[in-house]
Amino acid sequence: MSRTLRNQHPADRLTTDRIQRVYSDLTQRSGVYAGELGMSGQLFPETERLLTDAFADAPPKTWNLPVEDLRFFYALGLAYGSDARNQAFNLMDALGVRDDDEESTDD
Repeated sequence: MSRTLRNQHPADRLTTDRIQRVYSDLTQRSGVYAGELGMSGQLFPETERLLTDAFADAPPKTWNLPVEDLRFFYALGLAYGSDARNQAFNLMDALGVRDDDEESTDD
């Protein structure tokens, strides 16, 4: 797990077949990261439930979404996640609650 999800599954290589692998990797990493933080389960269980329900209701193989659109929306999600992460670190800095061991927001 030394490679980020963004590096391991870049948007330009995403297909409806690969999206299920991305989801599998994402949920596995979430569980590992939660364990590292002393949490049981997943980091964001509500989000995982939504994704699990969405995939159960409409498996990717049944989607009529063009690959270009799938890649676009996936890339938007990656950008949103990166921005949200940086905002979270900035907020922790402003509140004075971030440990020096945590990653910097300078990507």
